[in-house]
Amino acid sequence: MRDVQVKWPNDLVVHFRKLAGILVETSGEIQGPSVAVIGVGVNYRLPESVLDGIDQPVIDVAQCAPALPSRSRLLGRIAASLAAAFEDFDARGFEGVRDEWRSLHAYQGRAVRISAANQPAFDAHRIARCWSQHSNHPLSRGTGSVHRLRPGRFGARP
Repeated sequence: MRDVQVKWPNDLVVHFRKLAGILVETSGEIQGPSVAVIGVGVNYRLPESVLDGIDQPVIDVAQCAPALPSRSRLLGRIAASLAAAFEDFDARGFEGVRDEWRSLHAYQGRAVRISAANQPAFDAHRIARCWSQHSNHPLSRGTGSVHRLRPGRFGARP
């Protein structure tokens, strides 16, 4: 599939329409052993009745793949891609994959509406380019000031 991008923090989008979501649950020690459980949900083929009931723009594999792969083939491709990404991340860390991540960031430099749990939503003039593994997420408020979101749960929509 072409045109798949990342929408922070955990969605894959095509033309700003949600294709898939990724959830990661971790446990362990900061400097010790840890475990991550990763769940991936993919919109494979959604009937019109389901599409009409979703409160955000969505797309499915059937609409954006040149040829619809079987569910088994799609699962195999996702698993192989994740395994390769984990090995790459393990070898190079976030700094080693940051430029690739940026190139896939759907809202890079775009105006967005930011929402976070228990906080009022606000408009951000643009999402800044300077992201790193440990930094806050810089956003321009359009007034010359920069607002930094702490890593964690927040969402962005155009």
